[in-house]
Amino acid sequence: MTERVRAFLELDKYRVLDAAAESEVAGVFAENRDTEQLELRVNPYFLEFDCLGEPKLAADRSTRLGEMEYQGTKNIYKLGLKYDRVVWLSPPGGISSYEEGRMVVAKVIGREGGMRLECRGIPLRMSREEIKKSARILLEFGETQGGVKSVEDLRIEAIGVDFDTDDDWYLCLEDAVGMRGVWEAIRQGSDVVRKRELVEAVKEVWQMVRPRTVEREEAVMVGAAFEVEMARRGFGIMAGGDHGASNLSLLTRMTGRVDIVGGKTGIFSQIYRLSEVVAEKLESGGKYYCSACGVEVAGGANSCPKCGFRLTEVKIKALN
Repeated sequence: MTERVRAFLELDKYRVLDAAAESEVAGVFAENRDTEQLELRVNPYFLEFDCLGEPKLAADRSTRLGEMEYQGTKNIYKLGLKYDRVVWLSPPGGISSYEEGRMVVAKVIGREGGMRLECRGIPLRMSREEIKKSARILLEFGETQGGVKSVEDLRIEAIGVDFDTDDDWYLCLEDAVGMRGVWEAIRQGSDVVRKRELVEAVKEVWQMVRPRTVEREEAVMVGAAFEVEMARRGFGIMAGGDHGASNLSLLTRMTGRVDIVGGKTGIFSQIYRLSEVVAEKLESGGKYYCSACGVEVAGGANSCPKCGFRLTEVKIKALN
């Protein structure tokens, strides 16, 4: 049996992209962004638990790794009952295929009817041993639920810490893992600004690329179209990462090649036929143009011969 490679962006699970889903998709693009600057890959989000301590998020517990990460999330809640700040660390490798480590820094902002935490998801370019050393530094200021004997235990054992101010907390985090630019970005709130920009881009692209099928190959193609449109807006992603393979790289593995540049018969052109990617057909001076790329199209054309977008009804608009 061929192992199923998880796609970076599995848009077929979203039938409606509500505010929570918009934030989730934007967060995946943030953490997997193709840049060497880790401060540009910080993902601010909120984590909520119900009154029984169950996280209000979808969790895949079908694998050992998924179960460990789920228990780690549960331990964030347990520690949040005592501590106002919690750190969770996940190393690369081991039982995972993660190429990078990851950390979540969480601050409790409410405990009525459950718990609400303000979080940052942050990639870590650190070895397993370096992450274990970081955990030891953090444990000087707090504790875990069950103790840490090996680096793999960190996937389950979040660390509750005590600090009077955010500045003291960030100084400790910098001492533990470095990355001064990350903590400065969080202090200034620039990570929140970038997340808002990402959410707006996701909303815009979602209107162009909406999944119509749950068939895996077609869903991967739709996700690839989403990636391309996000990259055009300056939000390109790495070919591989902790959130799964990029849809474009996965599509290449599935089909053998991807024709990205304009070919009419290439597999990439199918992306736009299988999704709901649309552009307006504009009329000017008796001629018709694609609103996406500006190329002239035939009056009866249903799709653009250059970019492949389906064309909607004619809009009369002067083109400069």
